[in-house]
Amino acid sequence: MQQTTTKIRAVAVVMHEGKILLMHRMSGEKEYYVFPGGKVEQGETPELAVLREILEEASMEVVVDKLLYHLTYDSGEQQYFYLCNHVSGDPKLGEGNEMEMMKTGAEHGAQSFNPVWHDASQLKPLLLYPLEVKDLLIEDMQTNYANCPCELEFKLSDKRESL
Repeated sequence: MQQTTTKIRAVAVVMHEGKILLMHRMSGEKEYYVFPGGKVEQGETPELAVLREILEEASMEVVVDKLLYHLTYDSGEQQYFYLCNHVSGDPKLGEGNEMEMMKTGAEHGAQSFNPVWHDASQLKPLLLYPLEVKDLLIEDMQTNYANCPCELEFKLSDKRESL
């Protein structure tokens, strides 16, 4: 019998003074944004993973406010998106996996990761992955997240890759 391992990611939606923290990405010629976050490690809760990932990816401290979205894909992958509040620090890339990928980028194609504050009211035109979550977030920010938390199921084949 084959044992399956569920991939669980913890993702932060960090808000501060009308801005949202995003990771600006360049992968080869492709430019896009993602919400900061990463894999939940063995023995770690998604909430603790969010705190660790923000420290690693953006050199910042945050507090978790509430769960916004729990996504489950037909592959078994799960993603937890948490609304977080900024405590301290200015966004700058930490010494985590992203820094390593940039250092070895010449071997594997150009990679860049840059944590940036972006005007939260200007998300619509951004290529921000996952696009489905971006769309939900835009709506939910207007209602002060009244419909959250949300349980969502997606098929990987239905994930949108372009605007």
